[in-house]
Amino acid sequence: MPAFNRSERKPIYHCLGACLLFHRRCFEAVLELTDDLDDMYFELALPTAANLKGFRVISFDEHSDCLQHVRYRPVYTCADAIQLTANGADFIHPIKEISEYLATQSNYR
Repeated sequence: MPAFNRSERKPIYHCLGACLLFHRRCFEAVLELTDDLDDMYFELALPTAANLKGFRVISFDEHSDCLQHVRYRPVYTCADAIQLTANGADFIHPIKEISEYLATQSNYR
């Protein structure tokens, strides 16, 4: 993301507001409701519109445990994140000690 990570800006390593997957037909149908969704948060507007258009909306948790380490609070410590990564966690959120965590990961060195 070079546009966001210029020298005068703090780098963006991750941001998870919602994890959503949609079929293209769903997005096309949701576009018909665009004017009605302007004042809604993205993570609420899309599944709401999809449901209103008759698409099936299901939880990731019913089909996978890949998001089991994603939560609102408490924040994971760097040590927690390192241990979860070592144990194969797919996603870990929130982590505030990003620089310290990345320093431990060989693919970011």
